[in-house]
Amino acid sequence: METSTIDSTITLADYALKTVPVVVGAFIALLGGFFATWFPQHFNKKKEAAQLKIKKIEELLLNVYEAESWLDDYKNNMLSSEQKDIGSSPLSKVKYLSALYIPELQQEVSVLGLAHANFTELVASSNVEKLKIGAVPDKFLEQYQSKYVAVISAIDSLTDKSAVVVKGIEP
Repeated sequence: METSTIDSTITLADYALKTVPVVVGAFIALLGGFFATWFPQHFNKKKEAAQLKIKKIEELLLNVYEAESWLDDYKNNMLSSEQKDIGSSPLSKVKYLSALYIPELQQEVSVLGLAHANFTELVASSNVEKLKIGAVPDKFLEQYQSKYVAVISAIDSLTDKSAVVVKGIEP
């Protein structure tokens, strides 16, 4: 009886030694399969996020330059004899793009918003005065250049900061 017990113990130990490499190999294969799918998905998500951010920065800058053009149209419209509807400024789109996708640009967008508001206030108040006196007021002529330069300076700062943000995006 002792011999059969020893034989079965050797067989069980032999069986265990043969199955350990198989179990370890299967575990390694499962880990390899997991990482083989996880790494590409992880890097694709990072790449897609970087591409989306660059696209949104481009969209933001396009709206910045449309807002600059809108300011010129606004000035010409408000100070002309016939006023027409020119729609609203694209600046609101710049603000929400910055808030949602590019928070690094919030300070520059705020400066642009303030310069934009100061410019439109000058034009609107000059229009009211023009209606009263029948001519473009001297106030407009005196303040126009400084208000316009503030807008252009804010746009330049925003453009420069956008370039820095784009360079810092890892694809």
